[in-house]
Amino acid sequence: MICDLEGDVRSMWDIGEDLGIDQLPGLVKPGISGRVIDFGDVTLGHAALFGETWLVTGRVVHSSGRAVANFGQMMLAVLAEGECVSDCFLNTDQQGRFSAPLWDNEELPNDPAQWNARLFNSDDAYYVDRGSRGFPVALTKPQVRGRVVDYGEIKVGGSLLEVETVMEGIQPELLPDGRLQQSHWTGYSGRTAELYLSDGYHDMGATLYPSPAKVTIWLPEGRYEYSGMLDGVGDYYPIIEGVVSVPDGQVVPLKLHFKRHRVIPLELHTPEGMDVGRATVSWQAVRGEDEVIHYEQLSSSPPFTVPVFPGLTTEVRVEAEGFAPVEGSATESDEKLVFQLEAAVAGVATLRIQVPELPKVIADRPEPAFLSVVRLDTRGVVCGVKVGTGVHVVPVPAAGAYLVQLLGGGDWGYPGGVLSGPVEVTVKDGDDLAVVLAAIGPPPWPFEAGGYVSNIRCAGRWISLDTEVLIGEGSGTLDATFVTGQELTLTAPPVAIPDGDQRIPLSVAVPSVDGEMLSVSLELEARIEVRVKRQGKPVTDFRASVDELNGRTSTTADAREGAVLLWAPPGAATVTTNLLGFAFSREVEVSRGSLTRVDFNLDAVRVEFDLGGENYYPDSSSDVPPPWRVFLLSDDTEQEMYELWNDQVLLMNPGRYRLVPSYGDPGLAFELDISDGTDRVVSLPELPPLRLHSVRLKFDTSKFGEQWFNADISTCPASRLVKAVPYSSFSWIQTRAVPDGIELLDVPAGTELVVSGSIWLERGDREETWLLKPFRLKVSAEGEVVNCTWVRGVQKDEAWWELQVYNVSLLPGLLFPLHNQDTLFPGRQELVFAGAGGVEVVREWIDVPADAESFDIPATLRATLETKELLTPKQPEEMPPTTSSGAVNSRHPAGPGCASTGSGERVPGARASWLRWPRPLRDATESATLRRTRG
Repeated sequence: MICDLEGDVRSMWDIGEDLGIDQLPGLVKPGISGRVIDFGDVTLGHAALFGETWLVTGRVVHSSGRAVANFGQMMLAVLAEGECVSDCFLNTDQQGRFSAPLWDNEELPNDPAQWNARLFNSDDAYYVDRGSRGFPVALTKPQVRGRVVDYGEIKVGGSLLEVETVMEGIQPELLPDGRLQQSHWTGYSGRTAELYLSDGYHDMGATLYPSPAKVTIWLPEGRYEYSGMLDGVGDYYPIIEGVVSVPDGQVVPLKLHFKRHRVIPLELHTPEGMDVGRATVSWQAVRGEDEVIHYEQLSSSPPFTVPVFPGLTTEVRVEAEGFAPVEGSATESDEKLVFQLEAAVAGVATLRIQVPELPKVIADRPEPAFLSVVRLDTRGVVCGVKVGTGVHVVPVPAAGAYLVQLLGGGDWGYPGGVLSGPVEVTVKDGDDLAVVLAAIGPPPWPFEAGGYVSNIRCAGRWISLDTEVLIGEGSGTLDATFVTGQELTLTAPPVAIPDGDQRIPLSVAVPSVDGEMLSVSLELEARIEVRVKRQGKPVTDFRASVDELNGRTSTTADAREGAVLLWAPPGAATVTTNLLGFAFSREVEVSRGSLTRVDFNLDAVRVEFDLGGENYYPDSSSDVPPPWRVFLLSDDTEQEMYELWNDQVLLMNPGRYRLVPSYGDPGLAFELDISDGTDRVVSLPELPPLRLHSVRLKFDTSKFGEQWFNADISTCPASRLVKAVPYSSFSWIQTRAVPDGIELLDVPAGTELVVSGSIWLERGDREETWLLKPFRLKVSAEGEVVNCTWVRGVQKDEAWWELQVYNVSLLPGLLFPLHNQDTLFPGRQELVFAGAGGVEVVREWIDVPADAESFDIPATLRATLETKELLTPKQPEEMPPTTSSGAVNSRHPAGPGCASTGSGERVPGARASWLRWPRPLRDATESATLRRTRG
């Protein structure tokens, strides 16, 4: 490395040929022998390596006494007033030691004794949540030696996952003393694996090394889903997945054994004279009919290999340019897999298109022009490739008429960007036709344009215009957005915009120098004038737009002098005015040559809400409730209209409203009557700060199996369930899995909530949904523990989905909505069936057997619901779809029934194509595992 006196890196090219490296003064003077430059042993001090940068060191030890060894995901952050002013990532060695530079800046205190330093188990732990769940460890006062800041032994709690990784056929790279050949500065040059962990709240990862090296991963107590993948390509080691439970204060061993699977060669035979250049080989290992175990894709040149697995079928698909895709399969007993590639269908006819000589300014481009062949009856693009001068062979897929043209001249003013053409040609089966494009004339513009700027106005005022723009006679149209003064994205000079059955020409300036931005100019006549009055008084600050009902055109502008002037093509249109974020619309008829006046006379009341105190709510990944909700009162019903997060101004229709706090004292709720239409300021009672706590739901996790990982949990304020409300009133809440249950994160304190949830499991060929028995929860402190109960849900009959139904016996005094659940709670229960507006129509007790696979609406109840017109009468021929076990399954309709066979030497069994390739193929060497979603 050669640096100048300012520290900038230079090279010999900067210095010149007359000065040799032996003549350069520097920190280290090398010995030179021929073309060998030998720096020998170099000892550098702190200043030479780091300058004025701090170096932080220490050793991380778990509460069990075990060092946090070979772990490279930790983060040390220095905080000031709650914000990070400097941070660094740490890698520990086999004894848990670390050293890393901490970059200095003006916000970092000069005295490390004043640092508020914290250690996090990952950068995600800090950046996702800076609260207690960020898992920080406050560091004590360090020892400072020069610019070295030593935190000594750092004791951490939580859990340790100790991972030993066996990689068959791969040995670790060790130093003579047996230590791993790894450092913070050089990393590790041997083969490694990556382990990814998730507790449902945030993800983290770690680099793994071959046994006997072990990696200890520092984690909060939890239940973690993991996935391990060996780095590198050329051989195949399967992804290892599972779930591990890591209790607080314990060291849990995890041994990952990567077993190399046997691979067999993939032979690709081609027709004589054809070679395979680059191909994409995709394979998936399948058990039975539809369970995909592994999936991988590789794009490269032959030769290829694919793995085979005990008890599995490897299904293979090959896609190569110039050849039709082929599929086949292999099992562990096969020695190779052979595909006979066939040339891709070239089409029923061939066009040999002669591209004329290009003007020099265009020919000098790396990819000068764009050859376009379009089928006229379907507008389908047959060819669209960059070309140069010469003959280009284009196969066409069917007989018919085609349009051939050469594009790419838009920057030089060729109308529509068309350099030559269009030429229309009619093709019959078997034709081999020559198409000669006419010679290209000189560029209309002497210089290349750098783009376009909109100067389109309406009656001299700023507008935004969304419309179709013609880009040349016969060359078609494209959608464009013209905003006065802003750049346009156009591929060719625009010619005109449509105006009903007429066109309005556009004006484009000619560039005077290369790269000049051109102005697309047009002055549109005003055809609509919009004015707004609210409670009889003119409004001067608003925005209005007009949208063509039967077309594409839309124009928007802001008010000036109390009016908005708009343009639109003649015909029916919708005029919309936007005031304080509220939209009001009206249909009008637009005429060419005349001005239509549109007046909005609004009765809306302007209400300014002052929340008082801090308006903000803390960062959270959960659905945190707003401080206040606003409900419109009508007879005995109330409809939620607004959420108030901050001081806010609303336009509200005259009427009666109820304002309800989402947390704090429910008695603060009050009624607001604005029926008199008078504007006002409403000062809301100040709510206590929103405090968010974690709550642990404890239950017997063993009933869900070792692979169970997490659940879907939602909450709703109990005060809302005293009346019939939609299921959408429940809010999703963030969770993380823990060894003895689930931890709810960011639960608002002081509010009585109803908690509900579900777990979906797959047990063999049977699907199960488990329901959390709803309960009331009011949190007052961090880390509260609640014992809860889960029951297996009983699948609903399809007819249940027509109903708005509530359970009134689960939670006395509350109506718990059931209409958005797949399953019912087992046991005896009282249900309320509601009609429009949530009004109770039918109330009935039912008994749902706990061991039932599904539950139909009882005949007597069904008759009552049909009589009350809550349920459509059942037709005799109606037969609901069932699962293989006979249970009604409305969530997973049957997939396509088509099947395909491979074209290799071995023919796979018939399988539905939607299962064969379950997602789009991916690039390069990316590997992944597909699996059915766990509960």
